[in-house]
Amino acid sequence: MAWEPLPEDPYKLALEKAESDLANAIQERDKWTLELVRLEHLTQALSVMIGKSNYRGFLAKVSQEVGFQEVVLTCVRQSPEPMTAVDVRDSLTSIGYDLSKFKNPLAVIHGALKRLAAAKQIEETNGAYKSAHEQLRNIRALGELMKSHPPADVRPTKEALRDALVNAGKKK
Repeated sequence: MAWEPLPEDPYKLALEKAESDLANAIQERDKWTLELVRLEHLTQALSVMIGKSNYRGFLAKVSQEVGFQEVVLTCVRQSPEPMTAVDVRDSLTSIGYDLSKFKNPLAVIHGALKRLAAAKQIEETNGAYKSAHEQLRNIRALGELMKSHPPADVRPTKEALRDALVNAGKKK
């Protein structure tokens, strides 16, 4: 990768850092959203197992249950590849989301995906969905590139940035 000197523009550097931090914060929020869902469902399952099906502990009472559509959006946003409704179902199952409360889980997932697409939060391409905010992936890729080349006096060329974006799309 070729590198060229970074122009002395502290505002531009601050903006790039803020964008990278924002993208990382969104990624962390998504990780914690999925962890909240997993723990909520685990708590409910364990409550049933000990014979207290109506039991909700203090933490469960003060935490708000994450909405289904938010969980679907998070699954799609976290995926490096477009996801079908079946992929979303598998992702939800892997974190312990109880889909048995739905008579037809795939129909509910499809409905959530369609609503998210209509709200332009995700994009549909050939029956699969991906995050509508491509710039978040680009900012994350730039952040990763800048982490791997920490000196503050260098800036990646367009070719180096393009390569980082291509590689970021291949990683999970």
